[in-house]
This record gives sequence, C-alpha cells and structure tokens, in this order.
Amino acid sequence: MSLVKKINAIIIDDEENAINNLKYYISCFCPSINIVGTSNKAIDFLRFINTTSFDLAFLDIHIFDVNIFDILRQIQKQEFKIILVTAYDNYAIKAIKYDVFDYLLKPISNKEFLHTAERINQHFEHLSTKKASKDMVNLADVSRKVIFRDSGSVQIVDVNDIFLFIAKGVYTVAYYAFNGTQRTTIMSRPLNQIEKELVGSSFFRIHKSYLININKIEDIHKDHAVHVMLKNQLTVPVAKRRVQDFLSHLI
Repeated sequence: MSLVKKINAIIIDDEENAINNLKYYISCFCPSINIVGTSNKAIDFLRFINTTSFDLAFLDIHIFDVNIFDILRQIQKQEFKIILVTAYDNYAIKAIKYDVFDYLLKPISNKEFLHTAERINQHFEHLSTKKASKDMVNLADVSRKVIFRDSGSVQIVDVNDIFLFIAKGVYTVAYYAFNGTQRTTIMSRPLNQIEKELVGSSFFRIHKSYLININKIEDIHKDHAVHVMLKNQLTVPVAKRRVQDFLSHLI
C-alpha cells in the first residue's frame, strides 16, 4: 500500500488535447495525483501560485508567445515540483537551473510517463517519511543533477544515482540507476570535462579511463593491483600512480 497522500497538481499547456492527454496518463499511472487546476494561458500559472495550493506543476515551455522560463524567473520562492512537458529537448540545461523535477518529451509514451509516475511517488513517499522524522535529510532535494539523453528522452538524474563514468575516446559512457533499473548512456563529452563539472562531489578519478562514485563502492580488492568493485557489480582497476591518493581520499 502506497504511503503517498493525494498530490495536488496543475497543468498549463496551450493545447487542450495535451491537457486531456496528461489527465489520461495521470489517471492511469499516477492516481495519487489530484488535478486542482488547468489552463492554456501562461499567466494563469502565477494566478494558481497566488490562489491555489499545489505540490506539482506540469508545464509546457512554449505557451502561445510566452516562454514559461520568463515566468519562473518571477517566482521568488518555489515550494512545488515542476515537470516540463514539451516537444523541445534543448531546454534541459535551463531546466537544471530551475530545479526541474522531470522532463517529458512530447509525444509522451506509456513507458516514459510510467517512469515519471514512479519518481513522483518515490519523492512524495520520501517527503511523508521525512515529516515523520525531522532529523532525516532529504538527499533528493540537495543533490546535484546530471542530464542524460537516452532513446529520444531526457533524464534528469541525481548524482547520487551514478555509479561511474568510463572514457571512450572523446565520448564517455555513464553507468547509473534510474527508476530502479541500471542503465548506461553515451555522453558526447570527454571524461576530463565531466570530472571538472563534478568537482566537489563524491566522484574520484581512479584511472585515466574511470571516474567513480566513492559512495557506490562495494569492495576493494588488493593483490598484485588494486581493483574497486561497485554496487552494480562492475569491477574496475585503480591506476598504480593513483592508489595512494585514492586510499587517502577514502580515510
């Protein structure tokens, strides 16, 4: 039995069919969501904020001649989660800036919405548990995010859910968990650039080809060389010149 209480949500989209389509997916895959308002006008987003209590906002990006980010800039305190529902995938970087919870590409598929519904339920279950214990830290809210594009979809993944990055020439392969399943994706950036972007996080460069999340270490093997086994059961070597720095970093 789900611990999720009713989640109040609004939908803003300039296409009535898109609003009805979202309502259908919500009723099928996320019945814990209660739609408390819909509109095809971007300005109504501000009206809902001032007059309606809601936890979640499904927002199109281009609503007639208004870009939803122009309105988001006017919001001083955001106490709700945003899910962008759009035909454009080139706003993912901006979505990170505004702490967007998820990013659904139109046309929406059953599979992608089901993944989003699972994330919604997990998040609000976590919030319910947090309220019962004020000392609990909501890691999902404070963690950094990384954008992955996979099979036409855009995934905004918590850094804590990434196991490692492996260099493949000018590309990088990321191993991560998303909606309870282990996945990989190829990023069109070299490992050196990703390492710089993750400075100050839990990642450590153990080898010229491997950047691992030290929070995902399952075991460390020491024989003629040092190898790290991660919680996804993948084992990778530590370069000899990096062993001392690595072990010191763990202490």
